[in-house]
Amino acid sequence: MSKLLTISIATVTFITGVGLGYIITPQYAMSNTESAAMVGDFGKADKYVDQRFINAMIKHHLGSIDMAKQAQTNSSRDEIKSMANDIITVQQKEVDQLYQWKKDWYNDTSKVKQGEKVNLGSAGDKFDLRFINAMIAHHSDAVMMAQDIQKKSTRDEVLQLADEIITAKSGEIKAMEDWRWAWYNISTTTSMNDGSGMLGTADERFDLRYINEMISHHQGAIALARQVEKTSHRKEIRDLATMIIKEEPKSIEELYAWKKAWYNDTTKVAEPKVANLGSYDEKLDLRFLNALIAHHDAGIMMTKEARLKSARNEVLNNADSTEMFFVTTKKTFEQWRSEWYLTPTSTPAQQM
Repeated sequence: MSKLLTISIATVTFITGVGLGYIITPQYAMSNTESAAMVGDFGKADKYVDQRFINAMIKHHLGSIDMAKQAQTNSSRDEIKSMANDIITVQQKEVDQLYQWKKDWYNDTSKVKQGEKVNLGSAGDKFDLRFINAMIAHHSDAVMMAQDIQKKSTRDEVLQLADEIITAKSGEIKAMEDWRWAWYNISTTTSMNDGSGMLGTADERFDLRYINEMISHHQGAIALARQVEKTSHRKEIRDLATMIIKEEPKSIEELYAWKKAWYNDTTKVAEPKVANLGSYDEKLDLRFLNALIAHHDAGIMMTKEARLKSARNEVLNNADSTEMFFVTTKKTFEQWRSEWYLTPTSTPAQQM
């Protein structure tokens, strides 16, 4: 069963296709999977642990510098450009120092290959959001790496650098979270950033998880709509069900196209189990509306998470449009429920 659909037994899916189309595909490809060290595990504290740290941090810094250079060119905000300049200056200096340690301590003059580059896309109103989302995730990796080496290194130089990285990156993460709220009205919660959200961490497969959950979302909507399309006695409900059955496959098709284009993944998402609304009686439409409203609350949580973690225009726009749709249509469903069943639009707990 889809993770979203386990939130509540009554939670079912309902999203109208938003017709976003392709805009641009910034490849949010953190190279975490290339090495365990890139996610903060340098193995045992042996005589080579500092060498593993050095190689991993050089690779990490090269990725940061590359993203910062994109921001220098494509951002229109002085705050982002200033941060990008600082990242390039500070991290290039650290890269030079790391190479020197590598040579002095291990007689190793080999160059570290940069990982797969993160293409943040062209300039536009969402460039800074993509930069912020990607850089927060990238900085979070650096903090984890520094915290791991603090437990294992015996060199004062490495321990001091780890302290500096944790302090600098944590400060920049806080600044970017504040900007994201001020510029895009996207707040940050611990449950979103620590990987415990519904869709997990902001890694290179985040968008794949979003896609799979959203496909399941649409499939659930279709399954639910089929239960009321012919049995409801209200034209509003029948028309709504007909629209879902007609439009949702279009959205599913687009999501599968993204899945194939970005991840070369053609696997099909299993049909989710949805609530059985039962046969027609005077409360059928109430059960239907309750399910949709419950799901909209869960869907808003998912779109907020995507807005915090994705660096793809398509996903960010999908999350924006879907969240707006959830909020506005939820009000309509609550109004219908109030008019037809004299049911308050919010629970007593929500009214407090």
